[in-house]
Amino acid sequence: MNWRILKIVILFIAIIFIGYGAIVIYDNFFMGCCGTLGDESYLPEIESTIIQEEETKIKCQEYTESECPNDCIVCPPCEACSSLGCNSVEFCESIGFDKDWYEMVKIQRETVGWNIYQNETYSYEIKYPKDWNLSKNLYKDPAKGDWLREIQSKDRNIRFSIIVLDHIGDFNGMIEKIKDENNVICLAGHCSENPMVTYNEIELNNKKVFQRETLHNEFPGPAVKIDSYILGENQFYNLEYFHDSDYSINDTAPEWEITSEDYDLNSRILFSFRFLD
Repeated sequence: MNWRILKIVILFIAIIFIGYGAIVIYDNFFMGCCGTLGDESYLPEIESTIIQEEETKIKCQEYTESECPNDCIVCPPCEACSSLGCNSVEFCESIGFDKDWYEMVKIQRETVGWNIYQNETYSYEIKYPKDWNLSKNLYKDPAKGDWLREIQSKDRNIRFSIIVLDHIGDFNGMIEKIKDENNVICLAGHCSENPMVTYNEIELNNKKVFQRETLHNEFPGPAVKIDSYILGENQFYNLEYFHDSDYSINDTAPEWEITSEDYDLNSRILFSFRFLD
């Protein structure tokens, strides 16, 4: 066989093998995650995700703002829009609105017309219901030696206190100190025992907030207390929600719990708190 013809045959065979190898590699490595060559039913994963998100968005938009279910959230239809509607979580978060944003909007609506208390000494303001009473004087709590402002409901069974603590140490150090505190309530020589205490963390105006929830079911309870601790520039703020019941030491203490009404009222007052510029 002519040497030139042999080289052409070898080159032709090599080209066939290289082409076949390229097809096998493409099929296994690039298409293996989602389908194979020639599969007309192949649907890329990213396209499937987009379709699913769009279906969720359309489903959520079938609800009104007030009916928006838990797996959807309320947000504007665009970044610059002022109207609100029910949308998917993915859509709202993609334009910068999450569930916490809508919670703040709801609280702002619910507290329209409330009274506003401003404290320029400690650079904060807070809203409270119109029919609540604000203590006239800013005074020192003899037990803690800290400045305190108290707001009380009309029937005096619910009160919200703002206690300004000296800023000692960092946030985590203060939290550990708070966890070590005794959580009993004492009145007329009688103290509650074995209160139920839980802890959690939330955010308020981009600041970390440590919360301690305390439930007392013995005299001088029953009472619920929700303490929210925020670190300011020079002070540590304790925003304390307290709700107790009228009954004497001779009464049988009713079983109490922290109700949704307690949580809602505390949230409305708490989230109206802000530091002054």
